[in-house]
Amino acid sequence: MFTGSIDGLGLERCLAEAGDEDGFVAFVHCLLPEPDEELIRRIAGIVGETCEFDDGFAELTERRKARR
Repeated sequence: MFTGSIDGLGLERCLAEAGDEDGFVAFVHCLLPEPDEELIRRIAGIVGETCEFDDGFAELTERRKARR
């Protein structure tokens, strides 16, 4: 939503650093310092409300914990 896509080491770093919404906002802000954290949070919230994902944040968090 912010950079088009992320994969490889960038994706692994995001998964390692962004354990919750605050971590995700901080991660994106580190990559793209121009939008402030509040704008990043608002955009992520809109995307979360308007896009349909197979798994919600809670399910992804649980799956990530299970892999460890």
